[in-house]
Amino acid sequence: KGETLRYALSKAFDIWNPGNYLYDVLSILKRIAAVTAKS
Repeated sequence: KGETLRYALSKAFDIWNPGNYLYDVLSILKRIAAVTAKS
């Protein structure tokens, strides 16, 4: 049971990790900027 809880906590941490979130947002912004620069 402890393993399941630890796994759930690590998954929750991955989802709420601000580092991952910022990285995703930055990559999306870069993509938008690239598309805007082309047009």
